[in-house]
Formats: sequence, structure tokens, C-alpha cells
Amino acid sequence: MSYRVGLVGKPSVGKSTFFNAATMNDVPEGAYPFTTIDPTVGEAYVRVDCAAPEFDETCTPSVGVCREGTRFVPVKLVDVAGLVPGAHEGRGLGNQFLTDLNETDVLIHVVDFSGKTDIEGETTEGHDPREDIDFLEEELDEWYLDVLEKGLEKFETRYHGADAAIEEELAEQMSAFGIDKDRMKQVILAQGLDLDPETWDGEDRADLAREIRKRTKPMVVAANKMDTPAAQANWEEITSDPEYDHLSFVPASAHAEKALKNADEAGV
Repeated sequence: MSYRVGLVGKPSVGKSTFFNAATMNDVPEGAYPFTTIDPTVGEAYVRVDCAAPEFDETCTPSVGVCREGTRFVPVKLVDVAGLVPGAHEGRGLGNQFLTDLNETDVLIHVVDFSGKTDIEGETTEGHDPREDIDFLEEELDEWYLDVLEKGLEKFETRYHGADAAIEEELAEQMSAFGIDKDRMKQVILAQGLDLDPETWDGEDRADLAREIRKRTKPMVVAANKMDTPAAQANWEEITSDPEYDHLSFVPASAHAEKALKNADEAGV
């Protein structure tokens, strides 16, 4: 089964262009909010070194292709609706966004590093891309925290005063995120928390939700529109900021990549 990679981000940052460049599909593109309403799924490829040459074998993959020692492994790429602040409360297309997002395994956060779209996806100048990175993580963390809190409420109602395993209740509540009780217990203990949730305060719960999110929805930031001077300046500042050491950044120019692929297809 192919991994499902979700393209996420606020409206008008180039997600659909990125999707088209990666899949050579032709979904609608536009510099206005909510060009994408329903999620679009296409096939893209992840490049990895082929192990066959190490064993003097010829690579004959059952899926994807192998070219000159490089495997192209197919994945499903999902372009989901643009996210705006308050999505976890249903704002914008928030509920649909989170439902679609739950069907993905990993995330690519497409960010307009040129600073030409504000937090709502409207055209502007000088916007700080850090706000976009922060707000997406915060929205996802709030979403996870909401689900976590429901699990804690159920645990308190069902097992108040009884000897029960909190990791089982939380794993059941958060099963849609692909976490089981053993992994849940591992995360709880890794946070330095006791297995008795009555000892957790609000900060403990928020930190736990954030850590579960990081482990179940790993994320890469695609710094889009890097063919502009403003984006290059923002890249230097943000990638050297210790606040973002937990993220991986990849420079990108979706429009340029799409143009190059179109030219290649045309034999130019």
C-alpha cells in the first residue's frame, strides 16, 4: 500500500501548483483562497538509492521504476483544502481539512517564503513565513489536544478510582492517528509523565498532544517561491533559527518545476 503524503498549508501559497508539478496532473490553480475545495489525489515518486547494485543484481521493481541506480517509489500525493487560523474550531474549511488530513501518513507544509500572502491567504507584501509555520503546527496541536481531552474525559468517567491503563483509553480515542497502546505508553513515559493522568496539568496535556502529533504526522516544510530575493532572505533567517530545528526544510519553486516538466514533455 502506498504512503499518502498530504500537501497542507494556508490558501494561495502554491499547493495546487506544487501538486501539479509533482504529479503532472492539471488541477485548478489560482491566487485566491480555497481554489482547492475537495482533496485531489495523484501519484508522485520518492527517489531512493537502489540496493540491487550492491548485490550485483538487476533491479526489477514490481512498483515504480529504477533508473541508473535510483529507485522511484510511488506515493499518493493529496492536495487538501487550504487551512486558515481557527480550523480546529471549524473555521474556513477546517472540519473538511482535518478529516482529509487524517487520511495521510506524512505532511508536506507548503509555505510561501516570498512573504506575498498573509495568514489568510490574501495578497500582501512582507509577510513573515514563520507565522505560517507556527499557525499550522498550532492548529494541528489544538486538534490533537481536543481529541486527547475527550479521551481523558472518557477515562475519568469509566474508570474513576479504578485500576485501569490510561494508554489503552487514549490509544482507542486517538486510533485514527495510527497510534496503538504500546506506542502511546512510550510517548507518555518519554514526556516524563506518570501513567496516572490526575497528575497531569494543562501544560502536560498540551505537550503530550504535540508530541503525539509530531510522531504520527511527521512534517517537512517546502519553502515555495524560492526564485525570489525575499524568499531567499527569509530562508537564511528561518533555517538558522533554533526555534525550527525540529523541522526539515526543502527549497522549492513549484512554478519553475512545472515549467521545466512541461518543457521536458514537449521535448524542448
